[in-house]
Amino acid sequence: MVTRSNRDHFPNLVLSLPVLALVLTLAFLLPVTGTAAQVQVRRKLNGNVTFHCPHHKQQTLWFFYLQKGNEFVNGYHASNAIMNAMNHTTVNHSQRAVTIQRLSISDSGQYTCHIQYKDNPTVHTTAVIHLSVTATYSKPTLSVSCITTSCQVTCTSGGGYPNSKVTWNVPVNVTAGSQWKLIMSSKEEDSDTMLFNISSSADFNCSHTMTQSLSCTVGGVTSEIIEICKQPVSVYALPAYVIGAICAVGLICLLLVLLLFWKCRKARKKGAAVAVTPQEIIVLNGQEVEVAS
Repeated sequence: MVTRSNRDHFPNLVLSLPVLALVLTLAFLLPVTGTAAQVQVRRKLNGNVTFHCPHHKQQTLWFFYLQKGNEFVNGYHASNAIMNAMNHTTVNHSQRAVTIQRLSISDSGQYTCHIQYKDNPTVHTTAVIHLSVTATYSKPTLSVSCITTSCQVTCTSGGGYPNSKVTWNVPVNVTAGSQWKLIMSSKEEDSDTMLFNISSSADFNCSHTMTQSLSCTVGGVTSEIIEICKQPVSVYALPAYVIGAICAVGLICLLLVLLLFWKCRKARKKGAAVAVTPQEIIVLNGQEVEVAS
């Protein structure tokens, strides 16, 4: 059986099934009377795709089959069963259709559909279909590392196909003022899945700029918006009513402190006055005696 893992064992269309070999050989030897324009088809990774071969319903079908390059995919013969079909494929002969399930990136490529009718066995019809299997990139993540007056921001995304690049979404004033620069870009392709992981880092100069908002995009997917170059809040940037409230609270606090200080000072003076009250003098039997109060 032809599988995705052993397709290389079938370099041409002469397969082990005698009838199928004869059919495929005739398809190359017979003149082509009809070739439809190439059709472009796009599908997502792990999805399904159905190839519909153009056909004439009024004519009696003898056989049809789908191939990718020189590799047989699947097909139908009116008199014989097809045994060498590719794994994960099904055929609907009434619709002249072949379905490939659980698509992988390696399924991308050019396919050709061949049709032969019993009514006119000397000619056959072909159709070319180009399949592009894509994978959506993960939502990019942004990491920030700031030192003194500069911030390094890294955008990372993965699991996508085809290859893409990082697009930085920064304010116009930052771009025009040359306040940032790209310092690194990298990509890695998984040898098994053929999916890409992409990363890019940029350095932003915060010495002459206020807080800036930015994001990044990879393969049409955009990250969350983050803020960098955050500056301390200035009192002059606060609304007037906030400044007024701050001043009022400060004035009240000052008055309370002064009132408390005045009360403490008054209490001290009163205590000192009691301590220096003149001594009382009582005359007893003609003699003066001092009595402490």
